[in-house]
Amino acid sequence: MSNDSVRRALARKCAASVILVGVVLLAACGGGSENAKTRISAGSVTAEDVERDLKFDARVSDFETEGNKLVVNVNEHWMSSPAGMQQTAVKRWLSRWQAAKAGNGGNAPNDAKVEVRFGGKPILTAAEDGVSVLAKANSDEAK
Repeated sequence: MSNDSVRRALARKCAASVILVGVVLLAACGGGSENAKTRISAGSVTAEDVERDLKFDARVSDFETEGNKLVVNVNEHWMSSPAGMQQTAVKRWLSRWQAAKAGNGGNAPNDAKVEVRFGGKPILTAAEDGVSVLAKANSDEAK
């Protein structure tokens, strides 16, 4: 075997290894093709699940329900987090709230929504049509 043959064999092994690692990474990450608005199946989430999630969220002071509306009172930790993280959390709460309200195999009510309050004042709402910023809350306002 000549040096040239050995080099070509090593180059093929290296290329195969790089391709294999790339395929594994794409498979592990999902390839980025997953839809961002993935819905949770209605039968898998209950009102107790939503309550448990909110109780263990350090950004939530307390919460209450008013019919099909979930009112979440947030604290300073919430106010110091970036707007994108806030909206992601609200969308997740809405998705889980809708799934809990839908029950087993049913449809979520059209008026299901989440209202976020800081210092007693509404600052965000999330409904089926999206997230709306009601007011820019200042963390000094609540003091």
